[in-house]
Amino acid sequence: MRAIAQNPAARPKSASALALGIAEYLDAQRDAEARERRANESFVHARAAYDAFQADKSALRLNAESTETLREEMKAEPSSEQRRRLWQAEALLERCQVDHERFFGRAVRSFEAVLLDDVDHRLARAGLTELYW
Repeated sequence: MRAIAQNPAARPKSASALALGIAEYLDAQRDAEARERRANESFVHARAAYDAFQADKSALRLNAESTETLREEMKAEPSSEQRRRLWQAEALLERCQVDHERFFGRAVRSFEAVLLDDVDHRLARAGLTELYW
């Protein structure tokens, strides 16, 4: 639009300046398209990380429930076998909790990678919202 500005001073000074302006505009367009493409590709990975987090969340819940059941079944004077089973279950639960945090971090980082390329990526924002709330 600068090329047809009413004020001659606002117009490009030469054909090469006009060509440079057009090239800059087209480069910006190509860059925006590349960022959008990268964001959409990253979103596929982010969604897979989110799905893995949700699956792990279910496994963690089941593990926590079974550990709690073992705790409730303990007598006042549990046998060494009962204590061993409970300790093993608690150790497994701890490992599951650490893994769960790892899945969560991976999902968050994946959605953030999408937003680095496209700040307004609606699905990535929704994914982060689902993770936190």
